[in-house]
Amino acid sequence: MAETQREREGGVARAENPVTPGFFLVNTAPITLLDLDAAGLDPTQPAPAEFVQFLYDNSRSGYLTLWSAHLSSPDGGAMINKWIQNSLEVYHARALQTQMAPAGDKPAGANVTEVSYGGSTTPAAPVNVDVPLVTGTAAVDGTLTCTMGNWLNEPTSYAYAWSGTGTATEGSYVVAAGDAGTSVSCIVTATNAGGATAAPPSNAVAIAAARAAADGTLVEEARAAPAEAKKEEEPVRHTGASRRDYGKKEE
Repeated sequence: MAETQREREGGVARAENPVTPGFFLVNTAPITLLDLDAAGLDPTQPAPAEFVQFLYDNSRSGYLTLWSAHLSSPDGGAMINKWIQNSLEVYHARALQTQMAPAGDKPAGANVTEVSYGGSTTPAAPVNVDVPLVTGTAAVDGTLTCTMGNWLNEPTSYAYAWSGTGTATEGSYVVAAGDAGTSVSCIVTATNAGGATAAPPSNAVAIAAARAAADGTLVEEARAAPAEAKKEEEPVRHTGASRRDYGKKEE
C-alpha cells in the first residue's frame, strides 16, 4: 500500500491522506517512533498534560508513529486513538499528527528515528469546573443528594463530606434530628493518579426547625396558617309589610 501523497518536511515523510486515518502505512519512508511502553505511559489511564505537549512538539513537521504492546490486542489501536482524543478534549491542545505502528514487534531499522518521552507519566490532579449541588427533602428524616460536580483531568474516584450530623452514604444523606434549624452542605473531593482536589462547598440547604411533640418525639415545626376572622352577623333588617300583613285590607 502506497501513500497517496508525500512531502518532505524536515526530513520526515508525511502522509497527507492516509487510507486509514490514524493508522500506520507500510512503507520504507523515514518514520519518527515513540515507544509508549518504554515511556511508562498507560493508555488505560488519563494522559498527563506534558505528554500532550510532547506529542504536539514531535508531530509539527510530520506524523509521529506510536507503538505499544497494546497494539497486538484486537482493539489496541482504537483504544490508543481514543486515549489521545480524550486527552485533546481535556487539555484543549492543538491538532496532532499521530499514527499507530502495525501490530507486532516494534518497528526497527535505518529508516526509524525513535524519540524518548522524559516528561511526567502522572496526570494532573483533578480540577473542579462546576461546584457540586445539594437537593432533596430539607426536613428531619428527609434525604438529600449531592452531585459530584464537573471536573477536568478525569477523576477516578470521589469522596463526599457532609456538614450535618445525619447518616451519609457517599452522595446521599439522611437528615438527623440534630440538623433541625441548621443548614447542611457537602464537599466533594475528586482523586486520580495525580492527586486529590476538594471542590468548594456546595450550596447550603436550610433544614426545617423541629419541636417536641407530646410523646417526646421531634416533629417538623409547621407554621400555623392565620385564623380567619369570624364574620359578625349583621342584624336582619325588614322592610315593607310582614308576611302576616299580606292581604290585610287597609282601613
